[in-house]
Amino acid sequence: MPALPARPFPALVSAMALGVTLALGAGPVPGADAASAVRFTTFVADPSGKDERTNAKINREKIAIKNTGRTSVTLTGWTVRDQQNHTYTVPRGVSLKAGKTIVLHTGKGTNSSTDLYWGQGNYVWNNTPGDKATLRNSRGSIQDTCTFTASKHRSGTVDC
Repeated sequence: MPALPARPFPALVSAMALGVTLALGAGPVPGADAASAVRFTTFVADPSGKDERTNAKINREKIAIKNTGRTSVTLTGWTVRDQQNHTYTVPRGVSLKAGKTIVLHTGKGTNSSTDLYWGQGNYVWNNTPGDKATLRNSRGSIQDTCTFTASKHRSGTVDC
């Protein structure tokens, strides 16, 4: 009888496991989130004109959130936060259909399928270098960030 190579069984098991992993997909690397289909698109941190504390002017301060994926995403419990920890939490029942955008306005208004309102009576984004918006899902994982820098974005708007 021919001699078998030493310990062939562990090598066979490892090769089979590798094949299964490759066939099924290894999944995300621990500690790293897969790219989110829900992203910031446009951030108006410093609307043009004089800073007046009227609701109409405050609502011109806004950030757009788009679902670039192919399926609807429930946004209930997701948050948008600035560096000073002003936090907006998306209310229950808000979903974002594939390819659609919803705009979060700083001021007061009535939420709809295209617009959300933070309910603030003053501006949130402070227009300083590095003013950053962070989008987190309901589990607290960062999905996207967008940074406004006044010296780079003189129009008051940045495409994220």
